[in-house]
Amino acid sequence: METDAQWALHGKNADSEGYDVLACSTGALSAANFADAISRFALGAVDTLPQVSVSYARLGDQPGEGYLAMAIDDFAADGQRPAHDRNGRQITYTSYFCLPYRPLAEQAVGYLSTYEALRAVTLPQAGGPPLPVALAARAGRVLPADPLAMRVAALLLTGRPVCVLGADMTSTGERLRFIDSAMDLLPYGLRARMAAATWTRATHGGHRFRLFFSSAPRPGGQQDHMVTWGEPDRAAIPEGPPADYLSWLEDGVGPLARLAGVTTEIGFGPKTGPQVLDLAVASGAGPTPVRARRSGSDAAPASDAGDEALRAVAEHMKLADLARLRLDIAVLNKLAEDEIGDDRRKRYQGVIARLGLLRHHDLVDPGHAERLYDALLPMAFGTPLRYNAYCRVEECAGITPGQAPHRGLLTAIVRAGTAGQAVSAIVCWHLRQTDEEKVSRWLVSGQVDAVELIGSLAGEWTDPRHARIVCDVTLEYLAKARQNYQPRQIRHALREHGFLARALQSRFPGDDQYQVRALYQFVQAAYADGPGRQAIVALLAGAAHPPTPALLAAVVLLSAKTEDVRLACAAYAYGSLTLINVDSALSGRLNSLVPDIIRASLPGRVDSPEESEPASAGD
Repeated sequence: METDAQWALHGKNADSEGYDVLACSTGALSAANFADAISRFALGAVDTLPQVSVSYARLGDQPGEGYLAMAIDDFAADGQRPAHDRNGRQITYTSYFCLPYRPLAEQAVGYLSTYEALRAVTLPQAGGPPLPVALAARAGRVLPADPLAMRVAALLLTGRPVCVLGADMTSTGERLRFIDSAMDLLPYGLRARMAAATWTRATHGGHRFRLFFSSAPRPGGQQDHMVTWGEPDRAAIPEGPPADYLSWLEDGVGPLARLAGVTTEIGFGPKTGPQVLDLAVASGAGPTPVRARRSGSDAAPASDAGDEALRAVAEHMKLADLARLRLDIAVLNKLAEDEIGDDRRKRYQGVIARLGLLRHHDLVDPGHAERLYDALLPMAFGTPLRYNAYCRVEECAGITPGQAPHRGLLTAIVRAGTAGQAVSAIVCWHLRQTDEEKVSRWLVSGQVDAVELIGSLAGEWTDPRHARIVCDVTLEYLAKARQNYQPRQIRHALREHGFLARALQSRFPGDDQYQVRALYQFVQAAYADGPGRQAIVALLAGAAHPPTPALLAAVVLLSAKTEDVRLACAAYAYGSLTLINVDSALSGRLNSLVPDIIRASLPGRVDSPEESEPASAGD
C-alpha cells in the first residue's frame, strides 16, 4: 500500500548550539507540532545508533485524524549532512515520520515493515510536501514461538511501562521485531496510543515510553515491569486481566488476522486490561472454550458456543483452574451481548441446572463466583429478572421449598436488577437472613409500589411460597412506611381485587388465622381510622365476589361499635347471598328472598356503597 508521510528532520547545523526542527513537510502538522511531538518521545543520548522509537500524534482540532509516528535516530552518512558540530561532536539526526493511522490499521501494517520502508528515505534539508511511502501489508500471522513476547503483551495491559533488560547484544532490528511481535498479540487499536523504543539510556528517567529496552532500570522507575531478554519465566504476571490474557494466549492462538482487525483506537489505563480481554475474546482470534470430553452414549447433543462455554466453566471449576475460568467468564459475557431467543435460554438453563453452575461452590473463591453469576444471569435468564425467570434461577440452583438462594447468588441478582416489585420483595426477604436491615432499608426507600404488590398478590404464582413472602413484605411496608403512601391509594387497589379475600382463601385454604391477620392489616392500612359504615358495606357487600369468613372476621375486629358489628354481619349475609356466581334466574330469586331486615340494615345504595363514602381522616 502507498500513503503520504508527513515528516520532519530534527538535528542541528554545524554552527548551532542546540537541536531543533531543521525542515518539515507542509502538511497539516506544523513545525511547532513536530517539535512538540519529537520532544515528548525523545530517546535521550544513546551510544549506539541507529535506534528507533514509535509513538503517535494527534491534532486537537482534528480528533478523528490520528497518526502513527516513527522516529529513526542516526548519525549523518555519506556526506549528505554535516556530521560534526563546530566543537567536533557528532550530530544525531532524527528522521521523524507521521503516517495516518486509519489506512495503516486497515492493512494491519506493522512497525518492522514501516521501518524497512522509511529507513531508505533521506529527508531533505528544506521544507517540502509530504512524501509518498510504499508499505508492505502484513500477511497472516502465526503465534511467535517467543513466550517473552506473550508476557510483555500481558504486562502492557496493566497500564505500567515494561522495561526489557539484558538485550545489549541484540541489533536494533531484532529489538524492533520484538516490539512488533508483542504488539501483534494485542488488538491493533492499542498502537494508536503506543510509545516504544529500541533503546534508552538508564539515566533518561523521564521518558514516556511504555515498552523500551535498556541496560539497567531507570531511576525512579519502581512502577516499571522488569523483564529479562531470553528469560520469560522470570517475568511475573499480576493476577486479573493480564494473567487471564496470558492464559488466553498460551492456550494456542492460531492466525491473528482477526485480532489485527480490532482497529478501534484504545488508550492505556486502569480499564485497558478488561477491555482488551473482552475485545480479544470477541474477535474469535484465540482458542474456543474447552469441550467436555464425551464419548459413546454420553455424547453431547448438538450445541452452540454457549453450551460449550458452560461446559468449559464446569470443567475448569472442577480443576480449580481459575485463570481459564476467568477466560470462560469473559466468553459468557460476550455471548450475553448477543440476541438470545427463548429456546436457547431454556437450553442454557438446562445445561446450567445439570452442571450445577448456580450452586454454592467451595472450590471457587467468592470473587470468581461473583463474576460467574454476573455472566450467567443475563446470558441464560435475561436481565433484569422477571418473576418467571427468577423461578427458573431457583430451580436451576437446586433450591428446595423453604430455602433461600445462597447469598452470592442473591447479591448477583441484586446487581443484575429485577423487573417487578414481586421479585424485589422476594430477594430482599431472603437477604434478611444475613442482613436484617436490608428489607427495612428497601421498605422506606421510596422504591416500593404497594399498588403493584397488591396487584401481584391477586395474580398467579409459580411457587405458593413466593405469594406468602410478598404478602408479608407488603404488610410490613404498610406498617412501617405510612408516610410513603395514601390510604386512599391502598383502598382503591384492594377494592379492585376484592380486598384479596378470595386470593388469600385460595392460596392458604387451611390457614384461617393467617388470612384473618393479613386482611386485618390490609383493611387497617386502607382505612386509617377504621372503616366507617359505608366502608363496611363496601368491604362485605360491594365487591365482585362474595366475602370470605376471614374478611368478615377482620372487619369485626376493626369495628369499635356494636352497631358496626351488626352492620358487618348484615353486609356479610347480603354479599354472601347476592354475589355468588349463579345464573340470572337463581340470582334473581335469591335477591327477592333476602330478608328486608338485612336490606334495611344497609345504609345507602348497596350496589355502589363506595360512591358516598367519605374520605378517611388518614387521607
